[in-house]
Amino acid sequence: MVPTGFGWLGNKGQIKEEMGTHLWITARMLHVYSVAASMGRPGAYDLVDHGIKAMNGALRDKKYGGWYACVNDQGVVDASKQGYQHFFALLGAASAVTTGHPEARKLLDYTIEVIEKYFWSEEEQMCLESWDEAFSQTEDYRGGNANMHAVEAFPDCL
Repeated sequence: MVPTGFGWLGNKGQIKEEMGTHLWITARMLHVYSVAASMGRPGAYDLVDHGIKAMNGALRDKKYGGWYACVNDQGVVDASKQGYQHFFALLGAASAVTTGHPEARKLLDYTIEVIEKYFWSEEEQMCLESWDEAFSQTEDYRGGNANMHAVEAFPDCL
């Protein structure tokens, strides 16, 4: 755990702070700790709380919306908006709702709003891969990875 979310772990399980705080790691850990909290595992709810605070804190782009790909204690490291990472945000937020955390539903609703607005192409019937920071330029590439993680996250939103 780091102040900005959940950290990258090295081969021996140590946090590698120089790697920054990635949205996908923090969101995945929010999912895992939410499952653990729902099972009554001691200490898990506190980690859910930390994950939600991180998702609403340094990782969240309060100017353009969505979440940054990577931050550290100095600020934004990677301002791109990645579909893969946002779908993990969706999974984490949906799982957090099951814990009864008072901020979880609001986080999930916001995440769904971002996904629907920026990461779904009605014309192509598939998810978009990525955007720049301001959601003004998307890439042409459409890959399986972002779409696979969207399929993983969508059922948890029901």
